[in-house]
Amino acid sequence: MQSLQRAACMAAILAAAPGSALAHRPAPRVYEIRSGDTVSEIAERFEVDAEAIVRANQLEGDGSRILAGEEIVIPADGVEIESPQRFRLPADPSAMVPGSGEMAVWLIARPPTKKLLRSAGRGPRVPETLRWPVSSRRIGRGFGSGREGRHFSLDIPAPMGERVRAAAGGYVAYAGPFRGYGNTVILVHPGGAVTLYAHLTHATAPPRRRVRRGDVIGRSGSTGLSRGPHLHFGMFVDGRPFDPAPLLRPAPTYNGGRYGYEPPVAAAETTK
Repeated sequence: MQSLQRAACMAAILAAAPGSALAHRPAPRVYEIRSGDTVSEIAERFEVDAEAIVRANQLEGDGSRILAGEEIVIPADGVEIESPQRFRLPADPSAMVPGSGEMAVWLIARPPTKKLLRSAGRGPRVPETLRWPVSSRRIGRGFGSGREGRHFSLDIPAPMGERVRAAAGGYVAYAGPFRGYGNTVILVHPGGAVTLYAHLTHATAPPRRRVRRGDVIGRSGSTGLSRGPHLHFGMFVDGRPFDPAPLLRPAPTYNGGRYGYEPPVAAAETTK
């Protein structure tokens, strides 16, 4: 992930350099896959070569097995970048091990397995309420925002290193680096709902452990495909993205599309 970010930074530096051959080429972009997307359609939309997208994201074969809700890199024209870490859906889900990359992929595309449901315990299909995973009560980018409404998660402002807490009690199914999400923790809650906490500096809750509502599971950061410190907070129910905002208590306010953390303005400064 760090090498990917360095590549993007280098592309931006070269673009700014007078006389550079890349002076007018865009930096790599991030695209969140929608249901029904194909690599060829994405390539045509962004006017790049489909094979370059397949190489940049280590897609299997021709890239036909892409998953809605995943983030992929759209490489700049003619600029090769190092691939983010990828995993694949397993052929035999019963063989998945909690903490494995295959388990992480499964939980953003399919309902939890029976084994995971037993580990998480019984409960409602969707928790009645969720606590805020960080101290901010604002949402920078909401569910269904972004280009063509394909941002299926919440971006919550958070400074580097803030404690990230479990929004509800659950079972740690994954903790570690995960594709463009960077360092990520995925919890399965009693009843089968799943929450995802991404772009962490690091995870503190190990896999195969139960956590209580409010337990610290990591520290906020800007790892993976991120443009500044914040928490990427996702929720999945029955293997589909689900908007967690109505469940958060207290109810959220919105931050005008800005998801980066902004230090509070001192009282003396507000009078100027």
